[in-house]
Amino acid sequence: MVRWQLLAGLSFCAVLGCSSSSALGSSPMADAGADPRAAVLASCASFAMRSCDASRDCCTKAYGSYDAAACIATFETQVCEPAGDAVEAGVASYDESAVEACLASHVQSDAICTPDWDQNLEIRKAIWSACKVVRGTTPPGKSCTTSVTCAEPDGAKTANCVAGTCRVLEVLAAGAECPFQSGSVSTCDSGLYCTAEQDSTGVCMPALAEGAACSGILGDPACGLGNYCDLDEMICKHAVNVGGPSCKQGLECVSFDCDRVTSTCAAAPAVVTEEQCLGPSDM
Repeated sequence: MVRWQLLAGLSFCAVLGCSSSSALGSSPMADAGADPRAAVLASCASFAMRSCDASRDCCTKAYGSYDAAACIATFETQVCEPAGDAVEAGVASYDESAVEACLASHVQSDAICTPDWDQNLEIRKAIWSACKVVRGTTPPGKSCTTSVTCAEPDGAKTANCVAGTCRVLEVLAAGAECPFQSGSVSTCDSGLYCTAEQDSTGVCMPALAEGAACSGILGDPACGLGNYCDLDEMICKHAVNVGGPSCKQGLECVSFDCDRVTSTCAAAPAVVTEEQCLGPSDM
């Protein structure tokens, strides 16, 4: 996030990027006299073919198979067509010069395929920095129906349409105000944790070091995401379970998902979804 769902924080829009707080002129294709929507669709279709091809190995590793035609078709439906529509409607612009850097950042994430939390954060920052291809005009805090129209700041940040409102997402530095860590929200950087409790804001503070003593309380966040407080030994440990037995809490799992009935971690998510690799289940 981590190309369409993109690692629990990277949206469909993060594939190409969606917006910027600074206004751009029309794309070079549009300046050349091409129909804006057709030009965006043509460029995005090329991106789809190259991006899908780069994800072949990760798809096969994660899901045991890969369908190039389904991947491209799904990409075009879920990414290219909304982007073309937004540009045609004048609520977004298209910067073809950002395509190569964006594609390169996705190729790098495909090579990792199944990232741990620290890698997840680095992927987010790389993709959010590079993928400024489709850039919307709706400011943060204003209403939206799709992320493609949301304006995002330059740099390692993105914008999602969350519950009908454009919201900026970023990886937060020490001392930054942070929301309760659930859903599509900004998260603290590696080595930090958010002090927020449910329905309140907090601050990104230094996390306890691996091996340091912790409270032994279920779900204690003080060890930082990607780590957990071992309930028996009461020390911080790094989460290494990428799927399978055994666990007592979600923080022990790279997926953050522990079935406490079976004490089993859900499989760690790949940077590509099954739908991207194989197409929708009803195809």
